[in-house]
Amino acid sequence: MKNLNEQELLLIKGGASVTGSIVNAVCSIFKFIYDVGKDLGSCLRRIEKSSLCPLE
Repeated sequence: MKNLNEQELLLIKGGASVTGSIVNAVCSIFKFIYDVGKDLGSCLRRIEKSSLCPLE
């Protein structure tokens, strides 16, 4: 293993890039929040209009 000098250490970059995995995770979170809001709104609308399916 090669020891790096001070100049070479200053040239090292890394760790701050946006990857496909991060973008996919953020999109999944927004989709989940959207779906929960849609289902909640649908549930509230059905309760308000009294159009619930009977539980047998």
